[in-house]
Amino acid sequence: MEFERQRRELAQIDAVVRQLDELREEAGMSKAELARAIGKEPSSIRRFFTADVNPELKTVAAVADILGAKVEVVASGASSVSRAGKKRSPSATAA
Repeated sequence: MEFERQRRELAQIDAVVRQLDELREEAGMSKAELARAIGKEPSSIRRFFTADVNPELKTVAAVADILGAKVEVVASGASSVSRAGKKRSPSATAA
């Protein structure tokens, strides 16, 4: 169960990083140019796009902003999550 959760988390992170890299390429911006634009070292941006790292959300947001994108969390599935992180059934959320 824990393995599956971690696998899903990594897949989501990878998908976000891949999409940002595609946007960077479409913008014709090198990794070094992107790094300078957000005040980071080029080596940290190269790692951001190529290494198995858990990128800081602040960096993800900065990269997205420079590339004209935004970071957004979208609920998946029919159930919602409470503040405590426990899934609730849709009928329990209706008031």
